[in-house]
Amino acid sequence: MNEKTKQLIFSLLKKNPECSITSLMKLAYLVDLISVERYKKQVSNFKYRRYYYGPFDSKIYLYIEDLINKKIIIPKSDYTITTGKEFVVYSPSESSDYNSDKINSKELMIIDELLESVKGYGARALTEIAYRTKPMIALGAKTNNSKGIGLRLKFGKR
Repeated sequence: MNEKTKQLIFSLLKKNPECSITSLMKLAYLVDLISVERYKKQVSNFKYRRYYYGPFDSKIYLYIEDLINKKIIIPKSDYTITTGKEFVVYSPSESSDYNSDKINSKELMIIDELLESVKGYGARALTEIAYRTKPMIALGAKTNNSKGIGLRLKFGKR
């Protein structure tokens, strides 16, 4: 398991608590996309694929589970306002002093800039933003179609 990817998830939650898995995945994707554009390198080791709710890597579940088991983050049930449907949000535990030493100052700046620019956005808005990115557009992916489902998203000029 990649320590830097775990630290990215924690950093996102520390600065944006009560985040759903969908929001976390889209935020990580956007951080990686910006990092590749600026520095030619992802922050995480996620290999994003196009799925129904946008860019996704199922490894996020393993990272979340590990962070929960180590009591670094805590899950909490929440409910949608419109339908009352239950979903889980994650936050850093109050006792957690998890180290983010693998994330450098440039990467932290990307995280801060991104979170500031999407402050208050929920999973739906972040998903819409993700669908407007070059890798998703290149697949012909839209929120109302299934073009490119399961295909790997390509960042930059790789």
